[in-house]
Amino acid sequence: MNIEKFETVESFRPWIGRYARAAVHPHSFLRGWRCDKATFILSDTGKGRLLIGEGTCTPTEYTQILMDAVMHGMTVENVSLDERIAQQLSMPDTRDWYWLSCEEPLSHMPVKYPHAVITDSSCDAEIEVFLHRNAPDAAVFPGNPEIDFWITIRSPEGTLAAVACGTTWSTGAHVLHSVAVSKDHRRKGLGAAVTIAAIQQHQKSGVVVVGLGVRGSNSQALSLYRTLGIRRETHFFSTSLISPEPETSEPADS
Repeated sequence: MNIEKFETVESFRPWIGRYARAAVHPHSFLRGWRCDKATFILSDTGKGRLLIGEGTCTPTEYTQILMDAVMHGMTVENVSLDERIAQQLSMPDTRDWYWLSCEEPLSHMPVKYPHAVITDSSCDAEIEVFLHRNAPDAAVFPGNPEIDFWITIRSPEGTLAAVACGTTWSTGAHVLHSVAVSKDHRRKGLGAAVTIAAIQQHQKSGVVVVGLGVRGSNSQALSLYRTLGIRRETHFFSTSLISPEPETSEPADS
């Protein structure tokens, strides 16, 4: 059993997986490993040490990687593992999600509704209220420094009916976020329209790969993205490897 170990991001760069390449900034890299059919990368997210595994490996290989991290003073706190790895392990309290990549031009797809591309903060307050009402779990809200633009579609009355956000992460990855449709305008193709428009907007600036993450429970969104041809995907399972701090009656800091 041969596990190759990497101490610098430069030496590991050719082996970095698709999602890790988008998510891990070089400055946060701690250590990398390569097995026969999998790569692992450990990074400091600012909230803890995260191990991302892509591909497939044996439980023994996975255990050896965790032990190697400990031996170098880098105890793994959280993991996001490819389904092919996770299904071989006993991982309680996991949440599953998908990382999808659009790598094909969508210029041939029509956007069936009039839409606007917002690159300033003129609609921030309106979008903020819209997301809290229709997508309170959205990952990105107005004011996030990684935002490049918002795509908006309005109802005949002039109110927001759908939005999507295009971002550029600190790694340079271009990622679609906060696709949301008003509860009063669903099942009309608006989600598809803002998604296509957002990807096209990225591609107009020369972007080749646009990524997006989707919760495993969001079957409607997954179906939509696959219908649009966004089919290059990895199914991840994420969990914490450390026990949560016991609850106390002390008030939290303000």
